[in-house]
Amino acid sequence: MKRPEFTHGHIFSNNYFLLRLLETQRKNAQRLREEKKEKERKEKEEQKKKEQAEKSRLEAEKKAADLKAKQDAANAARKAEMNAEELAKQNELLSVQFSEQREDALNHVEGKEEAELKTILADKCKDNAPLRGALGHLRSASSKASDEDFEVLVDKALAVMGAHGLVGMTCGIQPPAGIKPIAAVRNRSKKVRQPIRNVGTWALKEDNTLALDASLHEDGENHAAFIISDKCPVLLIGKDAHWNPTAPAAEESAGKNNKKKKKKNKPAAEEEDLDALLQEFGVEVKKGKKKKK
Repeated sequence: MKRPEFTHGHIFSNNYFLLRLLETQRKNAQRLREEKKEKERKEKEEQKKKEQAEKSRLEAEKKAADLKAKQDAANAARKAEMNAEELAKQNELLSVQFSEQREDALNHVEGKEEAELKTILADKCKDNAPLRGALGHLRSASSKASDEDFEVLVDKALAVMGAHGLVGMTCGIQPPAGIKPIAAVRNRSKKVRQPIRNVGTWALKEDNTLALDASLHEDGENHAAFIISDKCPVLLIGKDAHWNPTAPAAEESAGKNNKKKKKKNKPAAEEEDLDALLQEFGVEVKKGKKKKK
């Protein structure tokens, strides 16, 4: 068999095609690299846009929240200012009313020494079992009370005395915060306050002849019981100057009153039944016609 003969032309042709193939592969590889690079660039741009959009959204939410917080703070400040003004007006009115009430109470105790006040209390207790019971209840509670709590019990004791007719004893109780009596009443109150509080301390703490008995305490719907149980403040001011129970028990009483009113309305219903009854027996009931305007 005869060997093929290769010429320089054949060698050149083969090298040419090989170079073309290599060049094509190189271009394809470069194109793939560029496409990959472009894809990565677009992905980065898209991610950057998303991050920027999220940042803008968060900034907008923060601005809105800050604006709302400022508006809420401004509204709260205005409301607090209005409430403060309203409270100041209310306290001013209550201060005038308290001054009048305290002035009347002072007239019962001014000029009386501590010993005389004790005698007045003892005389009141003699024929007043509810008073002895209420003070006895407070005295029992005072045995374990701290100094601060004991002062509260003294306030209650003086208020209980006032509820049982010894109105002047309430002059030993300081007015509530925000209530400022007129200067004349304030100065008169200072002179009698300590002797009265001494009587309250004497009633709760020291041996005395008041014959206090906690078992006589009536824990029901009465002024003294409400004072002891904190259902009623120790001082009543203004329109509440006269005790009027507002506890649920009072609502029940109101309900009973409503029932009584309904019972009173029954005769009207009976009249209607009477008309119906007459009609059943053939009696015509004529009702007055309303005049046209």
